[in-house]
Amino acid sequence: MMRILTSLTIALTVLGLSAIASAEEGTYPDWADKTGGFGVGAETTLGGVAGLNLRYYLTNEFGFSSPLSMSMASLTTDPDGGDDVTATASEYGVGLYGMYKVAYWQRGHLSLLGGLDIVMTSSDTGLDNGDTSATDLLFGLGLHGEWFPTQYLSLFGQVGLRIDLYGEDEPGGALGDTSDGDNNDYSGYSLDLGADMLGDFGFTVWFQ
Repeated sequence: MMRILTSLTIALTVLGLSAIASAEEGTYPDWADKTGGFGVGAETTLGGVAGLNLRYYLTNEFGFSSPLSMSMASLTTDPDGGDDVTATASEYGVGLYGMYKVAYWQRGHLSLLGGLDIVMTSSDTGLDNGDTSATDLLFGLGLHGEWFPTQYLSLFGQVGLRIDLYGEDEPGGALGDTSDGDNNDYSGYSLDLGADMLGDFGFTVWFQ
């Protein structure tokens, strides 16, 4: 329920950014035309994942966005009478999205957004057979609303639907630990198809 409310909030923000831009039509220079422009910024997703965002526009109507994220963690415990145990976890994500403007104003636009995210995760408990790895494929489709308070800075919000294709190719993990301490080799694959709401806020600094 909380995720749905957050998505609705972001959707209203997307429409709000577009309304602000539309209301200012004709009163400012055309800052929203970023043909050949390159931008660097940051965003926070609906799931709380923060990362960088690289953007480029081929034409005034069509551009690309590439979100990048990385997280790493390590925890060492000292059991009584035993050796130290270090657990580690990491996650790396990269995406490629296309954006097409369906409504355009001098200080903003409303665009269709669609693309793919690849997220790679790995963890190691520090114990025997305690390491796992996985790769997520996330397809996203939604709306992107953007407003330019200045020529070189924009604020945006995105909302839409995400389809998750999940792959697991390590023993254990989604299938559970099947080794039972023997010396056999195990391999497997699981596929889980689901849909979820997505949304984020962010900013972009433009170089043009």
